[in-house]
Formats: sequence, structure tokens, C-alpha cells
Amino acid sequence: MLSVAVLAVGPFRRHLIEHYEYPADRYARTRDGAPIVTILFGITEGTRAGTEVASALGISDVWDFNQHKIDVRKVDFPKLESTLLSLHDHAEYEFDLAALRAFVAEGYELYFIPNG
Repeated sequence: MLSVAVLAVGPFRRHLIEHYEYPADRYARTRDGAPIVTILFGITEGTRAGTEVASALGISDVWDFNQHKIDVRKVDFPKLESTLLSLHDHAEYEFDLAALRAFVAEGYELYFIPNG
């Protein structure tokens, strides 16, 4: 069974704190510009869901490691949102979708992580 996640890497920005992985107080001593790594989505609903999310992220083959650096120009946000909202834990994914949009706007690098 396939599970997937997205790794977002970029400079710390206070205005993005609501989108980071940990509670705001954990970033109290973090300086602007420090590298931040955040994991988004954690799709565990199975192979169908994982491949649909991958497709929306512009990835045609989840095991083609050449595609794992996500090209944000290929992300189909309406398709991604539709796929995520059809999943069981969609409330959690709504938070991550907002974070993904914010990270894309800030130029974060995004990486696809398959497992299974």
C-alpha cells in the first residue's frame, strides 16, 4: 500500500508560522531566513489516493525519482483540492493545502515522498 507526503523546504518567515509543522512557540528563537523543513499531507489512505495526489502534483510515476522535486508550475491545485477533500481526514488536508499554497507563494522547494 502506497502512502505519500510532501516535504517543503525554505527560509523561516514569521508570517508563515501558522503553516509550519510545530506550534508557534517552538519557533520563538528561530531567526528569519533559517532553513525550515515541514512535512505536509501524510496521505495514508492507500495506493489510489497516493497516485491521485501524485498526479495532481504533476508526478506521473510515483517511483520515478527524477520527478520527486515538484515543479510548482505542474501542480493542479483544483485537482489536488478535489482529491484531498474526498479523503477521510480531509480537515487535516485542508490545513496542509493552505500551507502548500503559502509555501509555493514564498518560493519554497517541494519534494514528493512515496512510501510503500
